[in-house]
Amino acid sequence: LSNLNPYHSTAALRRIAGDIESQLDSAEAEESPALRCLLSQVFGHLASMSLRYGQRAGYRGRAIRICSDGLRANQDSSMLSVAYADAVVTWAYDPLTPPDRDKIITNLASAWRNCKRALELSNDKSETINLLSQWSSVLRCQAHMHGRRDGKRYVLHALDISRASISQDESNAIANLDYGLTLWSAARWANTEDEFYQLNQSAEKHLKAAHDSGLSI
Repeated sequence: LSNLNPYHSTAALRRIAGDIESQLDSAEAEESPALRCLLSQVFGHLASMSLRYGQRAGYRGRAIRICSDGLRANQDSSMLSVAYADAVVTWAYDPLTPPDRDKIITNLASAWRNCKRALELSNDKSETINLLSQWSSVLRCQAHMHGRRDGKRYVLHALDISRASISQDESNAIANLDYGLTLWSAARWANTEDEFYQLNQSAEKHLKAAHDSGLSI
């Protein structure tokens, strides 16, 4: 299970999902979050591989629910908070299975609240960066969902969160990737051509730093 690969065949991914679900049935409480996060990833891969609307949407929903079920029992889990937010954002951007707008906006609000709650208990730098970066990702998605007229306040909030993330460690690949993506997103709301250019130049700088650190972009 530790060698989960998005290029596994659909049949192999279904077998892996079944194996994880079996382990969840007998897992100790401390093992459950990691298993749920992995299962959410598997459902996400299965969704991406399906071209059938109903099946794809079903896997997207299961990727979210397996994390939300875990958060009900362990609401302060940073691991589950990140996985839940990632599953929600991924569905929001999926052009083949656009989710119900009101429902996904509600889920996005839950996602950043989960990240914020987990952050209040985090005393690990890497965990803090992951939570801040995922929170920023949610805010960028909210900006996208609300459009040019109402989205600016979300992207400005995302910039604040991304700056907090990279302030933890300016060499961190995840923080640089997040900040680059937020700057690139903010360029959509630039007031002038010069501001648009500067934001994109800064975004390129941080995305390159993330790539040079070993992230595949």
